[in-house]
Amino acid sequence: MDRKQQLVRLCLTLVILIGTTQGVLVPSARIIKLPIGNTVPTIEPRVLAGGRISGGELVQGEDVPYAAGILIVGQTGVRWCGGSLITSTYVLSAANCYTVIPNPIFVLLGASDMTNVTDIVIAETLIIHIGYDPQTSQNDIALLQLSQEAEIGPTVRPVRLPNWRQLQSTFNGQLATVSGWGALWHNAPEILPMNDLRRTSLPVITNLACNLRFPAAISDSQLCVEAESGSPCSGDQGGPLTVADPDGNSTLIGVFSYVSIFGCNSGWPAVFTRVTPYLQWIEMYSNAVISDDFEF
Repeated sequence: MDRKQQLVRLCLTLVILIGTTQGVLVPSARIIKLPIGNTVPTIEPRVLAGGRISGGELVQGEDVPYAAGILIVGQTGVRWCGGSLITSTYVLSAANCYTVIPNPIFVLLGASDMTNVTDIVIAETLIIHIGYDPQTSQNDIALLQLSQEAEIGPTVRPVRLPNWRQLQSTFNGQLATVSGWGALWHNAPEILPMNDLRRTSLPVITNLACNLRFPAAISDSQLCVEAESGSPCSGDQGGPLTVADPDGNSTLIGVFSYVSIFGCNSGWPAVFTRVTPYLQWIEMYSNAVISDDFEF
């Protein structure tokens, strides 16, 4: 790691330590122990021909092995969200999925086909960024600690996180892939989750361009993708946005946060939490280790 990278990493650490007194660390997350559900809720996924993750294509089991389906069980029903397996025991997701807690949370892995799920693991701990603001969607990021290790295999495998060298990367202009089991269009009547995992590839746009649609709403800790040809939709919150690496693997650059009030088929950009500003936070609250440089 060169001098500049060391200074950037030091600055990140200092940001987390701001507000401390006499060396006492101020927590940057709410850590919630979850009740352990005894029975997995019945999943009745819908099968529809065609349609628009809006505009998505079906994927096979090994195409997006890091995609996690998340069932949040409440007294009034079940909510569906997405996530990304980042280690064998941690899933990265969006804070907006967990508005009513604590509730049992089940994580479905290797579930490109909901009728043939590889592994279902109960989450034991929910970790929400302390700065999450539901009004502005800032710091919309959360971690789930699993109660046991996921069964790693061809259809279940952690996604690669950005390295420290990529800390200042904007990824502008790169084609990124979003995946999920969410609705195929705005206000669609289907019951979530959909039976099949879908994905679509969309270009990352500049924050300046995104702020033209969402005036003064997009910060440096967020990124946007153009969504004229497809978009994540209801039920995809927390899901992954990745870019392809030269070695054929994918790097996670975003966590789906929200779309315009006009809906996921409006053509407005989709907004994600940018992963790179939270690398230090992820490393602090999970067992993920951020690499210093590219490893391919």
